[in-house]
Amino acid sequence: MVSQLILPNSNLWNETLLRSIFTHDIVHHIKNTAIARNTQIDNLKWMHTKNGNHSVKSMYNYLSNGSITPIVEKYHLKLWKAKAPPRVILFSWKCLTDCVPTREKIAKHVMIPTRLSPICNLQVESLKHMLLDCSFTQKFWFACLLNFRIIHFKNLIITQWIKIWFTPPANWIIETSLWTSSCVNITWLIWKSRCRKIFQNKTADPLHIGKTTDLVVKQYHNITCTAATQIHDQPTSIWLPPPPSFYKINVDITFRSSQEICGIGFILRDSMGKFITAGTRNTCAETAEAAEYNGMLAAVRRCHEHRVRKIQLETDNAAAAEFLRGK
Repeated sequence: MVSQLILPNSNLWNETLLRSIFTHDIVHHIKNTAIARNTQIDNLKWMHTKNGNHSVKSMYNYLSNGSITPIVEKYHLKLWKAKAPPRVILFSWKCLTDCVPTREKIAKHVMIPTRLSPICNLQVESLKHMLLDCSFTQKFWFACLLNFRIIHFKNLIITQWIKIWFTPPANWIIETSLWTSSCVNITWLIWKSRCRKIFQNKTADPLHIGKTTDLVVKQYHNITCTAATQIHDQPTSIWLPPPPSFYKINVDITFRSSQEICGIGFILRDSMGKFITAGTRNTCAETAEAAEYNGMLAAVRRCHEHRVRKIQLETDNAAAAEFLRGK
């Protein structure tokens, strides 16, 4: 019990006992925890009423208070429109909200062998060190086509650095969309390199990371630009519901060439038009039909995960539809 760690008849921690049980870091955190001087029994208090008692009315008033709604910066919204794979964008959001499990963050909750960066093994692995300060990170940035020197931004905090990804300073020499795409993708590859070093003991080559970044940015930038152009050329269509007790899944792809990444999207709805689930994927295929088959396979697997059996599969690819009818 916690009370056994406190000296009898005092409000002081038993340091001798603490050191015999815990590590130096944990002892330091425990000693910084103040011990209450009163002997009253703890009880729950609702902070939004004068008497400390909870009520439905006080809860409603609290939730209705506009001040609890967080203020979202404009560049936060630009993050979700970046020309990059969904998992890359999600990782950038984790960086922005400080949710990345770096060693510094993990060490605050559990004991780990070391807090040093697995890439350089010189400094504590914080998010800022990983994305800005690490010498290897600086090499990764310089190795890509941008030849960017992030050493000039070392004095920024992480949120300021990420903000520059989406709202660069005036007279920025790099086109904003290309700059944003490069930033989020190279950050993701830095994280993947870090994980590969930990779990596979493989050290990343900066030149390889730079070339991979250039390839991903070029391919995905072309795909998203092509998809945006095609949206305005497609006629408006009406969604027809499936029969009662059936579900309909619509699949669509973006295909440019066999040398570039294909985008897959699908959505599942019931006979009342109610949304059930949706998803996106990236794939490679030799033809548009092959990409469509990959999309349909991903969609059917998602139906299986949701235990949906009676489905109608709808696609705008005539060859794929004829193939399914033949089966």
